[in-house]
Amino acid sequence: MKKNLLTAIVLVPTLFVSCCKEVQEETRVEDMRLQAFIVSQNFCSNRLNAPSTADFPMDTSYSKIQYLGDSVFVINSYVDSQNSFGAMLRANYDCRLKFVVEEWQLLNFELIENSIDKNVVPVTNMR
Repeated sequence: MKKNLLTAIVLVPTLFVSCCKEVQEETRVEDMRLQAFIVSQNFCSNRLNAPSTADFPMDTSYSKIQYLGDSVFVINSYVDSQNSFGAMLRANYDCRLKFVVEEWQLLNFELIENSIDKNVVPVTNMR
């Protein structure tokens, strides 16, 4: 009886602490997902011909945000912006970020600009 009681006294707090750590980690990763999404938009804007015209999706449901572990995120999203001729076009982008010591580091960025050869649809006609 004493053995079971002692086991319970040791095991229950250990399980509680490990459960709380998992919940805290999930909350932390979820917060970082949103931060990574916003930071990816900043990196993307810096690479556009007309950054002031950039129009990104307002919520993450139109984007794919993957957590790879070790504070690394991959964001696949899009931006509508003016090209050098003033036409609004949609471009996709892939961004790999890592959070290191209170700052985001860009690991890789690719802006996939659509061109007339690739059947670009003007933003005003997209649904």
